[in-house]
Amino acid sequence: MLDLNHPDTPITFAVAAEHGKVLHYAKRMTLVSTQDRQRLLDEALNACAAIRDITKQRWGNAKNKIKSVELLETNLRELASTQSTNDYADSWEGCNCDVCDSPIEDLPGYPDMVYCRTCIAAVRPGLDAVDRSYGLWCI
Repeated sequence: MLDLNHPDTPITFAVAAEHGKVLHYAKRMTLVSTQDRQRLLDEALNACAAIRDITKQRWGNAKNKIKSVELLETNLRELASTQSTNDYADSWEGCNCDVCDSPIEDLPGYPDMVYCRTCIAAVRPGLDAVDRSYGLWCI
């Protein structure tokens, strides 16, 4: 459980916010073409840079934290470089991903929950590593 009075709590929330941005951009990457993925990659890497800055301010060059961010950046680059002709950002119902042929799915009522569940797995190791090394599981 998160102790709201702990001095690291605001920092943990700041990292969680950037982590959420990365996840948002990664989901969007699964819906668009390789060319459009590059723009989203830039935004996701900016969020990773913010996590790295927060880390350096609070923990210096904490190896486990920096390594988790590096893994996430690697995973994001891999996802972004996957050749895709997807164009499902606005219209996706009944469509399959052009990369893996899995259905593009949503979680009803959540507009940010539309993505290819198979392709998003490419960034799961990095997302999980950041989650563990920063204790985001407690939020």
